Amino acid sequence: MLLVRSLIEATARQSHISDGSLVQKINAMFEAGHLRKGTKDMAHALRILGNDMAHGEIEVAPNQEDAEDALTIARFVLDDVYVADARRADMMARRSSE
Repeated sequence: MLLVRSLIEATARQSHISDGSLVQKINAMFEAGHLRKGTKDMAHALRILGNDMAHGEIEVAPNQEDAEDALTIARFVLDDVYVADARRADMMARRSSE
């Protein structure tokens, strides 16, 4: 959970979003068009779980399903930021050269 939370933080930095809390970074990635709404919402859910873990405030330990959900969220974030943006840029470049 903490590694995926760190992945979201690092992805924001790679997207030139480095100011503010992780809440603000996730929102800024959404506002910049890097994340879809559903991905933003999932990233916030993971952020909350990651915060609890980072601060030792875990009442119920995460299970296998939670870990799988975290990896799914990571995939959505990475796909939104890197794959979708690259495909969009490629398509736009091809259209502008016609």
